[in-house]
Amino acid sequence: VAPFAGAVSSRQVEPGQWVEPNRKLFTVVDLKHLEIEASIPSQHLAQLAVGQNVRFRVEGYGDSNFEGRLVRINPSVQAGTRSVLAYVAVDNPDKRLRAGLFVSGQIETGTPQNVIRLPATAVQIRKEGRGVWLVRSGKLAWQAIEFEHISADEIQVSRGLKGGEQVAVMQLKGASVGLPVRIKPAA
Repeated sequence: VAPFAGAVSSRQVEPGQWVEPNRKLFTVVDLKHLEIEASIPSQHLAQLAVGQNVRFRVEGYGDSNFEGRLVRINPSVQAGTRSVLAYVAVDNPDKRLRAGLFVSGQIETGTPQNVIRLPATAVQIRKEGRGVWLVRSGKLAWQAIEFEHISADEIQVSRGLKGGEQVAVMQLKGASVGLPVRIKPAA
């Protein structure tokens, strides 16, 4: 008898096989209630709290968004990665999600602020440091910025932009301050 209702996801013995006491026979999963194990970089640890909402996407489910709640934070940091494991409870009443899927998401750590997010491709590196090319009055202008990576392809600007600027989001070969530019409408 299993301690909860669920579905058998794997069987470790065959029918008619002799088994010893306390041997694991089956793995049972409850698809109505799943848990995500997330590896969080230690620099974000101070912002985590049990009860925070989590938004995530699941590989293979396109642009569908899902939600969960942070329920546990491991008390120790993983030695090799300096990350902490956090656990997110996910209600899945329609059993749409499956155990073992890869997810990526964000933990809501407080009141949303006005933030500036850009594609990571917008960041350029020059001898002056990291920054972005802006278009001001039809000419290129260099603006140094500070940022942190939100994901592999997105950054969040923490200093250097106010919001509303026109930013070049791709590498510009031969770019220089004051170079006249013309913005073409998207096709």
